[in-house]
Amino acid sequence: MVAVVLIAGVNDSPAQARELAEFLRPFYEDALIILVLNLIPYNENPGQPDFQTPSETVMLKFRAEVNEVLDELAIHLRRTRGARSSSACGQLATARMTAVAATA
Repeated sequence: MVAVVLIAGVNDSPAQARELAEFLRPFYEDALIILVLNLIPYNENPGQPDFQTPSETVMLKFRAEVNEVLDELAIHLRRTRGARSSSACGQLATARMTAVAATA
């Protein structure tokens, strides 16, 4: 399994999807490897205001671009969970580090 966090405007373009597919091609073509790709949307947090979550449309387009190159690759689009309560992956650690820095 390969997991990729997509960040809006950073690594979510169609060209980057094709580059990822070409990078994965040797693993995909190896009969001994069962390759699965997880595409994970970035979880926004106040500690990184320059990074944004890509839209679902962009995520779907990214998946389609990868499948243009690797047509039968299993690709899972992960969903953001806990973002509203700032408890999604990466957000709790950032909140803790911010709180510790503020008291130091």
